[in-house]
Amino acid sequence: RAPTPSIAGELAVFNINELDYNKKLLSQISKLSYNLLRAKQETILALEDIEDEFIDISNRLKVVIKNDVNNMIRQIDGKLHDRHISVDYSLIKLEKLNPISLLRRGFSQCYSNGLKVSKVDDVKIGDELKIMVTDGIISTEIKNMEKKFYEN
Repeated sequence: RAPTPSIAGELAVFNINELDYNKKLLSQISKLSYNLLRAKQETILALEDIEDEFIDISNRLKVVIKNDVNNMIRQIDGKLHDRHISVDYSLIKLEKLNPISLLRRGFSQCYSNGLKVSKVDDVKIGDELKIMVTDGIISTEIKNMEKKFYEN
């Protein structure tokens, strides 16, 4: 309660200067609020654009990496195939050189006095000859020799 009617009048009626000041403040707050809201929306849009760009780059990287991995796998498969062929060829060569394989094809190996015999001059009449075949060794004595020349 106001002590006097004039003070009560002052309290009941707004000061015009305060009213103008409050209007200006309200206008500034409204502008700031609008600018803040606009900046927030622009930031959200910019972040969405960045997110879309990130997803696009990520997808392109996935494709590039997948292609690179597939190319590497094809190169490795090709090299493994080449090595496999090389190993197969080496195995065939080794089988042809395998002494037991030679024996299976009807060849034999002859030894005299523990040494391999490959020509007539390696032995003499009366020497014991051991002939290795696929299923064992045949021992015999040399009774006769005949020298022949074969062309290579």
